[in-house]
Amino acid sequence: MNRHNEKRLGEEVLERIKKIDPNAIIAGGAPRDWWMGKECSDIDIYLKAPELSSDHLRQAAISLLGFNRVRSMSAVDEDYEGISDLLAVFEFDYEGKTFNIMFMDEYCAFPYTGHFSCSICEIYYDGQYHPSPKFMKTLLDKVIILSDDVDENTKHVQKIAGKFPGYTFAKFVKVRPSFVEVKVSADLGFDSFERDGKESPDVFNF
Repeated sequence: MNRHNEKRLGEEVLERIKKIDPNAIIAGGAPRDWWMGKECSDIDIYLKAPELSSDHLRQAAISLLGFNRVRSMSAVDEDYEGISDLLAVFEFDYEGKTFNIMFMDEYCAFPYTGHFSCSICEIYYDGQYHPSPKFMKTLLDKVIILSDDVDENTKHVQKIAGKFPGYTFAKFVKVRPSFVEVKVSADLGFDSFERDGKESPDVFNF
């Protein structure tokens, strides 16, 4: 299926899901791949619905929109471990494409992409593309920033690494807020520097 048909299906499903949450969006891998001119593997739709207080109610609400064989997935599955504030995930197939409906905690700040573990996923689509500044810088520099609480060995990060072999990964860590003086022998040409509470990148490659 080409990306234009994927977007058409995504818009159709999103329009129905908006009956649960008018602010629902397509985010993460699908809009990223479309932006880059590629087809996606599946389509994730993010929403909040605090009035649906159980998985049974969430599943029933999706089914009532006309989607068949809605399956409950574990929100703590390795595929989703990089997404904070994720409450529940439901999966179904629609016209040959797999959709994942992602229910976020009611206190999670819209548009949710700031809660993703990899900067290259920080883009959403609601009929128009909304890339974050971090996403755009990632494409420019070919450096994927990981959130500070994610393990680079997780399944999701390894999947991203395999999909973008030409990219470097970096994680920002805080240095101590006090003055740090570094002395190096004169023949190396270094003197001293100050890192007063600023962020320092911890860079690694896969």
